[in-house]
Amino acid sequence: MKQIRSNLSRLKTRVIEKITQENDILDFPGVNKTDIINFINQAYGLTERLEVLRDTFAVVALKRKIAPTIDACKATLDAATSEMSDKAQFDQFLNNLTRIHDDIYLTYVVYCSDGINIEADIGTATTSLDDIKNEINTIRPIVTDLSQSINILKENIGSSKELLEEQQEHCEQGKEELSEIAKAKTSALASAEVITKYEANAKNEQDTINSLARKAAQTQKHIKEVISEVTEKTKQIDETLQKSINASLENKKQQSEIRKTLDAASQYGMAASFKKRKDELNTSMIIWGIVFIVTIVALFITGIVCMMPYIKNDTIPQLPDILIKITLVTPLIWRGWMAAKQYAYIARIREDYSFKYASALAI
Repeated sequence: MKQIRSNLSRLKTRVIEKITQENDILDFPGVNKTDIINFINQAYGLTERLEVLRDTFAVVALKRKIAPTIDACKATLDAATSEMSDKAQFDQFLNNLTRIHDDIYLTYVVYCSDGINIEADIGTATTSLDDIKNEINTIRPIVTDLSQSINILKENIGSSKELLEEQQEHCEQGKEELSEIAKAKTSALASAEVITKYEANAKNEQDTINSLARKAAQTQKHIKEVISEVTEKTKQIDETLQKSINASLENKKQQSEIRKTLDAASQYGMAASFKKRKDELNTSMIIWGIVFIVTIVALFITGIVCMMPYIKNDTIPQLPDILIKITLVTPLIWRGWMAAKQYAYIARIREDYSFKYASALAI
């Protein structure tokens, strides 16, 4: 992972030096220098989280996969930022950078995110979407029927209006004929036959008017029935729309819960990884502590054994004897020093992972 981080650091340095524009680089809308640097930093941070897998085949495969992509990324960046700016090369640079970030992120999600049940969450979301689709399919025929009913009602209302207009025309004609009859009565008082004739016509017209009035009453009643039916259908449409709105709100609520579940699962996976590493380092720290104690005891026993003859004989050790004994205890001294150094190093790393574990749980 050190090689990948080193390449990413060099790539970030090259971006800072080569790219002089801050916003809309080479007329690419929304492509900013700051965003590119942050994108590389995100990939760098993911490689630090993959450090726990540095000796696994997944990380080895990742190194082999992105090594040529990083080289291609550097080459396209140099070509795009030369004296003759090449937009096609810069577009290829952005594609290579995205491919590097996605490969690292995919490896992290697959091998480091313990506890994330993505398939189950996707299955739940799919089930919710299927339920909503079924409800929409159930509502669609009702809405279609309502639309047809409204169209029929509109046609009936149009026919009723035409019938009313015809009746009004007949009424106007009847009024005109009654007016003519009145005039005829005034002008033809002397002619009984004419009067009788016009009276008969008036009676017939009166019957016609009464018949039209009855038809108008029936039409008015039919119109009221149509209006009542339209009101009922409108209520049904409102209820259907309310159901659709409720289903949409429920869908948004479920999507929000899914996102919260994914965030919590990612947080728990990071904390579990840090805790596992901390527990592994605890065993190593105990082992090195035992090695240090055993070494100290061995040095003490060796010192007693080497000095006992001189103490008993009350003699002073000679320089060759001292050199020989120093040669004998040197490995023990080196082992004690190495054990103390390893113990301190592992304790510091374990404390770092404990802090990361607590931080992950507190987010």
